[in-house]
Amino acid sequence: MLAAGLHAHVAHPTMAKSMRLRSLRPKVRREAYVLAYADGFYLVGISMLLSLGVVAILRKPPKADGRVEAH
Repeated sequence: MLAAGLHAHVAHPTMAKSMRLRSLRPKVRREAYVLAYADGFYLVGISMLLSLGVVAILRKPPKADGRVEAH
């Protein structure tokens, strides 16, 4: 469809295909960035859930006897 529209303005079919691909390049790059962002968001979410699981199984430290040693 896009090549057919360009075909009316460009005499050579190979040039029309090249122009069509050149016009699609920014759209494909934008979609790749969106997918990469979504993958990153997914990985952060999974790591947060795993961190919560690790925190849930940690033991509480033993109670102090009231004295606190400092320096």
